[in-house]
Amino acid sequence: MKQKNLSHLEGFLDMLLIQVENVDFRFDKMETLKSNNWTEEMDTANVSCKHPLTRVSKKSKKFKKPA
Repeated sequence: MKQKNLSHLEGFLDMLLIQVENVDFRFDKMETLKSNNWTEEMDTANVSCKHPLTRVSKKSKKFKKPA
């Protein structure tokens, strides 16, 4: 029984650690934004777009009427 309770406690502490790391990451990001005069820099090196973003016209959508 003690092993089961210990396992639950370890799982809880792992989840707590993940949340604390997430908060630390968000504060680091906020500090970076503040030092850049609240402007976010875009990382364009990892962005690739095969097709331009376009809107689909209403005519091209085909809807079936309910029977």
